Amino acid sequence: MSIPDILEYPIKRVDDYRILAEILSRVEVLPTPDGYRAYHDQIGDDGLAVAFLSAAAGPMQHILRDLRQYEGFWFDQWDYPDQVQVLSESLGRIYEQMIGCVLESCAEVVLFGANYDDALTPPPFFARYILPWLNQVGDRLHGAGKYLLTHTDGENKRLLPMLGQCRFDVADSICPAPMTALMLAEYRREFGSKCTIWGGVPSVLLLKHSCGDDEFRAFVQNLIRECKPYDHLILSIADTTPPDADFARIQYVCEACSATRGKSV
Repeated sequence: MSIPDILEYPIKRVDDYRILAEILSRVEVLPTPDGYRAYHDQIGDDGLAVAFLSAAAGPMQHILRDLRQYEGFWFDQWDYPDQVQVLSESLGRIYEQMIGCVLESCAEVVLFGANYDDALTPPPFFARYILPWLNQVGDRLHGAGKYLLTHTDGENKRLLPMLGQCRFDVADSICPAPMTALMLAEYRREFGSKCTIWGGVPSVLLLKHSCGDDEFRAFVQNLIRECKPYDHLILSIADTTPPDADFARIQYVCEACSATRGKSV
């Protein structure tokens, strides 16, 4: 998945909410299970073929992310809530179709929602507009024997209690301190055995100029201690490996993890 640059937002004035809602009311989403099957077969046993449902966890985050300039969205929510709601409802019908399509696929794991942040998606917004959609999608996927993965990369300190209430199965790309305010141990305490953490290694630490080798090794050893018990955890680099990452540091993470095999946890 790639994230395109938004050069011009479709909503520039209040009337655009109604116009866009009318356009979107005519959209029909069609399932393409054969396309996912081809992708699944291509991945095979080399990895997990996660099906992509949406980068936004529901209509309101979709408007916030992709359809309206950020500051303008918050003013509109206060000044023109009815117009914003009309568009949200129109988008909601599309989301219902999208969910139906992914349920028809053979995907074991589905990605829905990404990039939460307690400044950009603050707790009241998250509680009202994101949490219900995550739980609705989670329940429907679970009913079909599938798992829900959501991309939790961001500053989650004030959101963590609500993330713990969400019924997703995998918290993808958990990025702890020093890149954010939360330690991995805090995520582990909140999620327990309810959710699998995927991530945990801050990408900046793979850069030689970010810290010395001794500091890096000490961080990794402490991180591995924080990981105990080692269930419900896929330790990996969050959010992604920098192009100029030091390969020796990547090897060290692998070797440090391998050294825990067979040891009491």
